[in-house]
Amino acid sequence: MKPLNKYYSPTPKRWRKIGDAILLLGASLAPIIMGSPMNDHQKAWGVTISSLLGVFGKIATNFATDDNSINNDSDKSSSSN
Repeated sequence: MKPLNKYYSPTPKRWRKIGDAILLLGASLAPIIMGSPMNDHQKAWGVTISSLLGVFGKIATNFATDDNSINNDSDKSSSSN
């Protein structure tokens, strides 16, 4: 199965919640880092890394699929040909 097929298939509810939690954590860390007693260079890197990890975590969970639904969909498409 191609990775893009997994990306566009429905994400299971559990993985969607995990992705949302990762995104929320990354977004919540940015203001905490900005208020911390570090120099501006360290703050910029911290905010950038936390934001990228949050977005990456959210996108990565879109590749999680319920294998049964993928197999059923591919069986239906191959039988209709």
